[in-house]
Amino acid sequence: MGHAAEQIVHYAAEVDADAIVLGHRGHSLSFVERWRVGSISKRVLTYAHCTVIVVR
Repeated sequence: MGHAAEQIVHYAAEVDADAIVLGHRGHSLSFVERWRVGSISKRVLTYAHCTVIVVR
């Protein structure tokens, strides 16, 4: 429960992860969906205690 980015960062801290790898979706998404997905990636990049890799 909660925001996806917060849960990802929380779980990574809980298991003492060395890195987080996130997928990036293509341009076929609507503007709102792209904004939301981008928002999750940006939040994880901002708050994660470890390396974050966004894969295209």
